[in-house]
Amino acid sequence: MKDLFVNGVLVGQAATTGDTQLDAETAPHFLKAKELHREVNLVQGMCRQADSFDETAALLNDAAHRIRGDETQKPEDDYLLFGF
Repeated sequence: MKDLFVNGVLVGQAATTGDTQLDAETAPHFLKAKELHREVNLVQGMCRQADSFDETAALLNDAAHRIRGDETQKPEDDYLLFGF
């Protein structure tokens, strides 16, 4: 059994077959049966991907600063670099 989450909330468990491709195809059917599935259009998908990239880049940047012990660049300097 595999746990299925929607927005971080456990909504149920689905049977697994050992074939990840088949499992990935059956998960949306399970969510549709519980009326938890919603279609994502191209723009929404692009925005979600951009948000994920932003979060990942920030985490990697923070980790790199901790590893190097780099205190020369302050977080507010990043905003000046990118013009925000």
